[in-house]
Amino acid sequence: MCNNLNAMKPPNMLLLVLLAASLLRAASPEKLHWVRVEKGAALPQNATPGGTEILRQRSGVGQHRETGRQVRYICKAQYPAGKESYQIGKVVNHTCNFEYGNRPAYVSGAFWVLAGDGEWKKGSPNASVPSSTDTDGEELYVCRVHIVDKVKPGPGYNDYGWHPGKLRDDTCRAELGGSIRTSDNDYELLYQKH
Repeated sequence: MCNNLNAMKPPNMLLLVLLAASLLRAASPEKLHWVRVEKGAALPQNATPGGTEILRQRSGVGQHRETGRQVRYICKAQYPAGKESYQIGKVVNHTCNFEYGNRPAYVSGAFWVLAGDGEWKKGSPNASVPSSTDTDGEELYVCRVHIVDKVKPGPGYNDYGWHPGKLRDDTCRAELGGSIRTSDNDYELLYQKH
């Protein structure tokens, strides 16, 4: 084996340079982008996770036991139909579930899934990834909220994990089990990973 790079033959040095360049490209974060998913089609392999939902089943008065965990990916769907607005939510069973007008809504036909490398942190929406516009032209951003229910009566709490949604009017709005959860101070925004 040769320990001196100067003694290497030129073709071997070229292979080394090409390999190094390839490794650097592979280590670079992938830019966030939307991928259209047709009804029933698989999600892209590089789909961006929005959080992990903790699945629960009732186990007593005010108590629910954990039955599993499910990664929830970020989606957007044109809604209402015929309007130039796209609502942001999470993928559940091949549908895009989201909040619209303070009520849960979903699209089971074609929708878009966010793909690429992002990172979650607290901060200003002006620096995060703009993702869509609402029916009134208001810009929407991808956010996520950690949903924890305080239990009354009884001890403890029910932790439902992190749920992606949309930030509008400084409030993160996410759908969980047919209801809308909001947070105006305890949420994270999605930023492009560098």
